[in-house]
Amino acid sequence: MSLARALARLPEDRLTEGVIRDVLSLFQHHPGEWLSESDVVVKTGHPSGEVSKVVRVMTESFVLESRGEPATYRLVPGAVLTYEIEGYMRRVQSHRDHVETNIARFRERYGG
Repeated sequence: MSLARALARLPEDRLTEGVIRDVLSLFQHHPGEWLSESDVVVKTGHPSGEVSKVVRVMTESFVLESRGEPATYRLVPGAVLTYEIEGYMRRVQSHRDHVETNIARFRERYGG
């Protein structure tokens, strides 16, 4: 299981990053609970196509487990994966804080 493997297979754009962050956060807040793809779409508010792509890659990379038809998903339990997710979430938040600070500085200097 490797979050790094899943991240390497997904595009590095803002939309996908937001979907990844929200999907991981959702599954972290519902440990052991099986959620359908439609549950994930409703609870994250992201488009179905984007959620489907992220969930599929995370399942293939052993970050999420799937079962049944229609498929339901849950986070694969494990200390290493939890550590990877926490590190990813910190990096994403740090980057967002940095961007927001730069935007605030620009607005302060140049107005707007």
